[in-house]
Amino acid sequence: MGAAGGSRVLVAGLLWVALAAAVTDEPPAHALAEVLFCQPAMPSLGLALAFDADQLFWFDFPRSHWTPRLPDLPPWPLALEPPAQLLQDATLCQDLRRSLTALATGMLPESKGR
Repeated sequence: MGAAGGSRVLVAGLLWVALAAAVTDEPPAHALAEVLFCQPAMPSLGLALAFDADQLFWFDFPRSHWTPRLPDLPPWPLALEPPAQLLQDATLCQDLRRSLTALATGMLPESKGR
């Protein structure tokens, strides 16, 4: 998914979940999540696909391919999300992180671990 397309899908998904939660008292039966993160520390990029609490696939950015978490899983179909598209999303994530860091530096207190 491209950066703009990914944002639209994310917003639509969140709105659908919020609407479903407002209409019914029952929680959704299952959740499929694709999580992309970027941070200054290593690993600097991460992308995983999970069903409920079980990670199914993770994306290996240096080798630019999906890797199944379990050996029984079939390979990820490349037509769904070409690696070039995922790299665009990762670049957007890194650019956004850098921009937000520049905006927040000096304005928000910094918390440091031990």
